Order: sequence, then structure tokens, then C-alpha cells
Amino acid sequence: MKGRIHVWLLFVSLFLFVVGGISWLIGTNSGARFLVNTGVQYVPGTVEIAGIRGTLAGKLDLEGVRMRSEDWDISVNHVGVKWTPLSLLAGWLRIRHIVLEGLSVNNLQPDTKGAIELRWPRVSGILSWLRIRIKSFRINRMVYKQGGRELFSISGASAMSTWYLGGLKIRVAQADTSLGTGEGTVGASFTSPMLASHFRIKAGKTYYGLDEYTISLELQGGRGTVELVGPVSLIGFHKNTEMVKLAGRLALDNKRIVFDNFQFKEMGRQGTVDMTGFIDPSVVERPFEVAITIKDLSISKDVKSAPAVSGSAKAAGDESGYKGTFDLHTNDTSWKNVALAGNLNGDWDSAGLTALTGKILDGSINGSVAASWKEGFALSGALSARRLNPARITVNWPGTINADVSGSLNLSRSGNLEGIMKVNLLESVVRKKPLTGRAEARWDQGLFRLSDCELHGRGFDLSAHGVL
Repeated sequence: MKGRIHVWLLFVSLFLFVVGGISWLIGTNSGARFLVNTGVQYVPGTVEIAGIRGTLAGKLDLEGVRMRSEDWDISVNHVGVKWTPLSLLAGWLRIRHIVLEGLSVNNLQPDTKGAIELRWPRVSGILSWLRIRIKSFRINRMVYKQGGRELFSISGASAMSTWYLGGLKIRVAQADTSLGTGEGTVGASFTSPMLASHFRIKAGKTYYGLDEYTISLELQGGRGTVELVGPVSLIGFHKNTEMVKLAGRLALDNKRIVFDNFQFKEMGRQGTVDMTGFIDPSVVERPFEVAITIKDLSISKDVKSAPAVSGSAKAAGDESGYKGTFDLHTNDTSWKNVALAGNLNGDWDSAGLTALTGKILDGSINGSVAASWKEGFALSGALSARRLNPARITVNWPGTINADVSGSLNLSRSGNLEGIMKVNLLESVVRKKPLTGRAEARWDQGLFRLSDCELHGRGFDLSAHGVL
């Protein structure tokens, strides 16, 4: 009998000890301090908290939170959390609100890039059976920086979210940023891969006449190494009228983001632009390939007589640069019938077209063009035209024109414009009369200078020079 009493006393003492410990942890400020200070020890880097007020069972407030690692410096002026402990009896963790005031995120090493694996995260164990509902999540004032330089800011953001047995649903997500405002929903599963979202964004500034955008995606688990695959779309609007649309299928495998059968269409403009390609973020250099096909794309949607362009372009490269080829032509039987092909190359600061070959006005053109925007803007090129027939433009001017054209243009960051153009008219015939000549024009310090301008024909010699 005494043994049973001792067991019951031990059991009751242990029960009271556990209940008392839990009550101390969630019902007192000292318990909250103990749990928070213990938890931050498992956070990578260093964590500083200026003040802890309240209890876990009621409203908990953290003041002056700062987390710093080798790559990131994150600070929050105030964190507020309020939840309902009794909801645990129903198998739910219900959080009334989470508030972040004055959030600052600073990427300390924006130029340092590592390999990124695209494996979709999967949960198991306790995370796969948790049920959590956050009634209100708010961010009041957020700034994102790279190397201390502000890139964008958010004046306010809010959302409602639910985590249910390994699935996440974010409803009524809203944000007011320096780039515009947006709202939408997100759904994801981390037991069987799935990601779906729909956002509508109202731009702070109008770009190319577009003031609103929608982004939608519906990705499901794929086969083999494909983690997610499905349709995505980006639509641009002007005053609630759909203007442009980019849509296709997106696939994420273990290494690459694959773009398949993407098509760009502008409302009111004839023709389409199709694209396929990939980018590999699993490699630091971020290699990529892209292939573009243009089908009967009108040069102008306002001018009905404007010719349509068809052709293709391919490019491959990485963050250091790219190389490729292109072959384009207009679908026209008049003088607007033009064909142009060649190689293309470039990087973040420049672009060039080389080995250009083409046909225009029954003749041919060859040459190269290069552009750079690292220090201001610079454009240079050289073209050779052979056997051009001006009668294709006007029948009263039959003949054959041969010419070489070269030039360069430089626009400094201060707005100073300099340029030079040279034209060498080789042996040509216009209206059955021979014609040759040359000209050189310069633009410097706000002055246009024409020099070495000569034109020679049967029975005449003309020359001109001057400054404007």
C-alpha cells in the first residue's frame, strides 16, 4: 500500500513539475527570455536582441533584433507575436498576428555568387503533420540593400497563411513597394511537389505604355529529374486592356530552368515571337542557351503597309558573355524586301553584329556593327554596299550603286556628343551616268563639320565643306 502511495506521489510531483515548468515557460517573461535566448543559439551567425517584453502565452514583443552573418545583415526594430495557446487542444497552432516593424535586409556580398540547386524541398516527420494558421502577417517598412546601397523598399505588406500537413497556402498577399503595388495568392506542397500562384501588380511608373501586370503559374511534379513543370504567363495591361502576353511551359530540374514553347504576342500587331532555352544556376557562371523564332512580325502595328519580319536567332553563353547567329528577312516584294544574317556577340556592357551579309535593293551588303554602354554610349560600324538598284525605290532612277560607309558615335555620361561618318561612293551608275564621290562629316562640341565632300560625274565636279 505504501509503495502505491509513493508511486502516486512521485507521479503527481512529476506532473506538477512539468505543468509548473510549462507555465513558467509560456506564462512568464523570464520563461520567454529563456526560450528566445536558447533558440537564437542555433541561428547561424550572431544574433542580438535589445529587449524582450511579454509572454509566450499572451503577446510577445522583441525590440532591436539583429542577425548578422558573413553574407547578410538583417535587422528589425520591432517584432510582435500573439497566438492562442488553447488552439493546441484542437490540433492547431493558431497565431493571431506577426508584425515586423522597420525590417532592413542588407546583402553584404552581392558580387559573390554560388551554385544553386533547384531541388524542390520536401518535408517529413513533424513538419508533415503540423497544422498552423497565421491570421495576420504584416511588415511595416522594409528596405532591401546590396552592399549598403538601397535597391527597393516596401512601405507595407500583409498576408494570411496556412500550413496544413506539409502544404502552404498564402491568401490575400498584398504589398506596397517603391516599384508599385501588388496582390495575389500562393499555394505550394512540400510532400508532393506543387507550386501555384497568381499576382496582379500595378506599376508605380508606366513602361512602354504598360501600367499593370499579371503573373500566373501552375507547376506540378514532373518525371525523372524534373522537379516541377507547368504553364506560366506574364500579361501586360494598359488601362485594364490586355496589350502584351508572354506564355509558355516552365520546367525546373535538378540543375536547369527550362523555357519551352514560350510565345510573345502584342495585341494589334501581326506576328509572334517564339522562344525556347534554359539557364543553369547550378554552375557559378550561369550558362544559358536561347533560340528565338520570329513569324511574320509586323515592324509597325500602326502602319498597315509596314513589312513583316521572319527568321531566327540563337545564342549561348554565360555571365561573361554570349555568342550566336541570326538570320532575318522581310516578307515583301517591293523595295522593302530585305534579308540580313550574321553573328552576334556581347556581354553586360556591349553587343556586336559581325560577319553581316544581306540583300537589299537587288544588291548586297556586308559589314559589322558594335555598341557599348559601359562608359556612356558608343556605336561604331562599317558597311559595304554593292550593286544596289535605286530603281526599286523610284523607277525614274535606274542604276547601280557601290559604296562603303563607316562611322562612330560617342555619347558621354555628361551628355557630350561626338561622332564621325565617312562615305566613299565607288564607281556607280545613276540614270545611265557614271558617278563617284566621297564625304566626311563630324559632330564635335556642338558643331557639325562637313569636309572632303566631293561628287564627280560626267561633265561635272562638285565639292562642299562647312560648319553648322
